[in-house]
Parts: sequence; structure tokens; C-alpha cells
Amino acid sequence: MSFRVGLLRSANLLVVRRQATRAISTSSARRAAHHDHHDDHHHSHPHEDVDPDVYTHPSFLTPAWRNTALFFAILVVAWPYIPSPPEGHCSPNYTPEKFKSWRTDPNIPFLTRLIARWTEDAEVVKARNDKHLELEYKASQRRLLFSDAQRPKVMPVDPRLFDLESKFSIPVGTQLDLSDVKGKKQ
Repeated sequence: MSFRVGLLRSANLLVVRRQATRAISTSSARRAAHHDHHDDHHHSHPHEDVDPDVYTHPSFLTPAWRNTALFFAILVVAWPYIPSPPEGHCSPNYTPEKFKSWRTDPNIPFLTRLIARWTEDAEVVKARNDKHLELEYKASQRRLLFSDAQRPKVMPVDPRLFDLESKFSIPVGTQLDLSDVKGKKQ
């Protein structure tokens, strides 16, 4: 039973491949003939004056312009009812007492009161900025220390390292005379 199923599958694959190959080989010729047919068709009727460049008629009655006009009309009608900020400038840095009073004043617009509640006091912000400045200064000093660092001019080597070679694997005449080598003391 499995042999039959395998045979049917392979036969189906061959049929599909043949059809795909036939479609690919004949599609470009069909398209070219189809295009030429349309060109001949359009040129065979000289009594039709058809402009090949068809343009849309510009209009301000499109949905985008309609929505823009509606938006501006609603804005003009609603403008007197939009809450305006109270007179005077208020800042947590320059007028901290006035800024604290805005947190609970019902005459202040809701969004302004909400921002005033979420904003920290000037002393807290100043303390955070000072701490940040101190940490950034320390980090920059550390970066300068590492960027200006240089390797030592003389590498310290322990003179005992010269005697670590094996005395039995050195051929005759290749051993260096290290009796004159003296280590520098720092």
C-alpha cells in the first residue's frame, strides 16, 4: 500500500513540474502577444479620441479636505471653552511657593494641577542634579586616568627566568653567554 502511495505522489509531482515548466516557457510569449493585441485593438478604431493621460479633477470636496474643515470649525466653536492657564509664570525653580499652591488650587486647569503634583520640589531636583554632576565628574576623571596611561618603558623581568631553559635540549654552540646581563633596580 505504501508503494502505491509513493508512486502516486511521484507521478503527481511530475505532472505538476511539467505544467509549471510549460506555463513558464509560454507565459512570456502569451504576454507579449496579448499586449500587441491590445495595441492593435486601440489603433484599429480611429474614430475614438481617447486621451491616454487621464487626470483626476482636483476638488476641495474630498474626504481629507472635508475632515480638515470640520476640525477647524469645531476648534473655532470650542476655543472660548478651552481652559487657559492662569496669569503669571510659575516654576518649581523660580517660584516654589506658588508652584506648591498650584497643586491644590481648583481654579488651575486639571492637566496643569496634575503636572504640578507629579513634579518634584526644586530642592529634590537640585540634590539629584548635584549628585549626578559629582558622579559624572568622577567618571570623567577615571576616563582621563586610563586614557593618559602609558605602558612602562622597561618591562621588569626576574633574572632567574633566564635559567629556566633545559640544559639538555640545547645544541652545542647555541647557548648564549648571559653572565654580563644585569637587572635594573627601580
